[in-house]
Amino acid sequence: MTPPVDYDFYANVFLGRELEPVRFPRLAARAGEFVEELCRGKCGSVPEQDWDLLRFAVCAVVEVLLNEERMEQRVFSGENNIVSESVGGYSVSYGSRALDSQAAGYLERKKKEAAVRFLSAVPALQSLFCVRSFLCLHQMQ
Repeated sequence: MTPPVDYDFYANVFLGRELEPVRFPRLAARAGEFVEELCRGKCGSVPEQDWDLLRFAVCAVVEVLLNEERMEQRVFSGENNIVSESVGGYSVSYGSRALDSQAAGYLERKKKEAAVRFLSAVPALQSLFCVRSFLCLHQMQ
């Protein structure tokens, strides 16, 4: 389980300014679940001295989740999603009212990138996030 993250940590340690206190607990809970899943349930094995890195990861994901909510609000708002309009013979085309797979994939990558930036510095989790390279024995000719 990820260590608890409160708004005070978000605002004064992480120095987040994107989110108001009322919305923070819900997004922090979702972000904590995401981080826990990304760590394959190993957050509980992280020593207490590294908990701030886990909290930073949660806060970083909170901000991506906030951006995701903002995108969804624009997509699902009452505004018309006009993608093209003709004048002669008047014609209007409306776009989809859903996040496309490209936008959803982008947001998923951004959440992972935001979290991994901090999680890869946690010694107990490095095996999950560090890429190992091996000496190449072939010579270029």
